[in-house]
Amino acid sequence: MRKKLIFVLPLAAATLFYLFNSCTDESEDWLPDERKEQLIEDAKRMYYGSAKEDFVELRASSNDDNQNLTVKPEWKKSKTEQDNTYQVLEIELQMEKAFNFATPESGKKFKQSKKYEYALTKTSLVYLTHKKTGVEKLFLMTIVPDLSYRETTKFKPFRKMSYLKRDNKFSGIIFYHNMDGEYV
Repeated sequence: MRKKLIFVLPLAAATLFYLFNSCTDESEDWLPDERKEQLIEDAKRMYYGSAKEDFVELRASSNDDNQNLTVKPEWKKSKTEQDNTYQVLEIELQMEKAFNFATPESGKKFKQSKKYEYALTKTSLVYLTHKKTGVEKLFLMTIVPDLSYRETTKFKPFRKMSYLKRDNKFSGIIFYHNMDGEYV
């Protein structure tokens, strides 16, 4: 009996460890690879328009009116989601320069501590397709968690956040802006 217990306990522990680690908060892609690739191509077509550049310059709000922000989509780091109405492709962005928004409390904590976790925001390129009408939209979504949400999530505030899914405990601001940088 003791030998069986010595064999069964590590096996049970390994099984629990596997199940625990395989269940993540990240949403899984719901589309087959070939459909996801088509969505990426559609998003690229809309993003680049007639130009075939690797990047787009967005108008940056600063004291220098001539300053633009160069943004490059990381197409291979895209995720898909859907609900009854929309298909969504969220694409990570690579920025030429870091820019962040912060709530007043987070900004104050960042200035005091100099820890980047207090100023971290996430901006994604969102390609949205209405399932019935086929109408496409392309815009930027920026998630700005407040101080309490940052601390509650142990500074991993984006794990349960996407265009369609939001953590029910989320507190903060979500900005949506067009490709010219104007809020919508």
